[in-house]
Amino acid sequence: MTFRLTLILIALLSCGRCVVEAIAQESPARSDDNLSKRVDQVIERQMHDRRIPGLSLAIVRDGKVIKAQGYGLANVEHAAPATPETAYLLASMTKQFTAAGILMLADEGKLSIDDPIGKYLADPPDAWKEITIRQLLGHTAGLKDRFEEDTLNGAKWRMAYSTAELYQAARQRALDFSPGTVWQYSDQGYFLLGMIIERASGQSYRDFLKKRIFAPLGMDASTTIMLAEITPHLANGYSIQGGSWVHNRRDMDFGMTSHFGIVSTVLDLARWDTALREQRLLKPADYRLWWTPVSLNDGSRAFGPLGSYGFGWFLDKFRGHRMIYHGGATGTAILRLPDDGLTVIVLTNLEQLAGGDADTIARRIAAIYVPGIRWLELKQSADPDPKLTARLKQELSNLAEGNPDLSFYSPSLANGLRENQQATQAFYSQLGVLQEFTFCETEMDGPDRSSYYKVKYGAIPMPVYVRYTFNDKGQIAFTLSSM
Repeated sequence: MTFRLTLILIALLSCGRCVVEAIAQESPARSDDNLSKRVDQVIERQMHDRRIPGLSLAIVRDGKVIKAQGYGLANVEHAAPATPETAYLLASMTKQFTAAGILMLADEGKLSIDDPIGKYLADPPDAWKEITIRQLLGHTAGLKDRFEEDTLNGAKWRMAYSTAELYQAARQRALDFSPGTVWQYSDQGYFLLGMIIERASGQSYRDFLKKRIFAPLGMDASTTIMLAEITPHLANGYSIQGGSWVHNRRDMDFGMTSHFGIVSTVLDLARWDTALREQRLLKPADYRLWWTPVSLNDGSRAFGPLGSYGFGWFLDKFRGHRMIYHGGATGTAILRLPDDGLTVIVLTNLEQLAGGDADTIARRIAAIYVPGIRWLELKQSADPDPKLTARLKQELSNLAEGNPDLSFYSPSLANGLRENQQATQAFYSQLGVLQEFTFCETEMDGPDRSSYYKVKYGAIPMPVYVRYTFNDKGQIAFTLSSM
């Protein structure tokens, strides 16, 4: 159900997100036909290496779908091919639709995003009294990510849990921190946003989406998951155990699924992207708010393991290219480069935990059309801050030795290092001797600065590229790597 942020950390960097990407990429082709063939090559290699059963793709450029195609099998048992019409459970890609619903209701005066959530929820715990809708939207409310397991029996399968039962589970979970002080991804928060949509609109979450978003945009293949229903062209979901595909066991029914439950196709999501591009659903000011990084109580930008966050979207700027994106744990992703007029939608039926990293695949494809986001475009240049470079180089050695300088990180990343110290040390120690750490370039994004470096390790034949993003206090707030 949730977009597992901890997966990224434990697998690679505890202080940020690594895009698993081969550095040795071919030069981008020039003609449209060659670009399309290059996309096919990337997808075929990624599906082979990751063992993805089926994948559907849509590429939208300047508002036009320039490629829509299916690859592999939507259903392995029946050898049913994946197509552009194949429907997938989006998982946490659902959150952007939930955020849109809240903003639509705010436009109509039915709520304010600065309202306390207790205005719309029955008998909220005392700890929730300071939480606002804005904090739920931006994951700064202090709520859990997964909130069901301690109070619902997650070991049982093929059971149905009502919205009321889920809400009771949510009410019993203590806050992890004071609202507005730390960023933490939260399924619990987006479940509560769905309840607020239902209360403010007088409609079920499902009916609200259908009447206010899906039907007006012609997203006729989109709905919310309900196991008793027959969903046309629905892909089976898979994981990997013992080297073989197995069902991913997402077979519990929930009464309201505002945090994970939309089912859609790449063609419907292309229609969604067109509506975003043309600003058809919300007021212009809402889009700026939607895609502006959220802040903490002290005014600093909030960062998580995947970068900064707006309302239901992750946000980034890579070498001057603005990125708006989100993925889902079922192996789904949408990546928008609005200033470049490009959107890449990748839906797979392999769980992200098992290797269905659709976000990485989307970035690889985007780099074919926008070469500026390719790591190999980085070039060595004069270092404006050799002392900082020396400290960063030393910190890589510290991580390999299991002794990071926690004062060098933002509080949230420092906490991640503490919680995952062994996994982090194990990862860095296997890279071998640090042979080179060279400055390439830097860029500013408001008060935050990002610096790019080329790194060589003894145990890796090819260079690695790393980007560090520093907050206004000079602490490492986010990292991104080509490894």
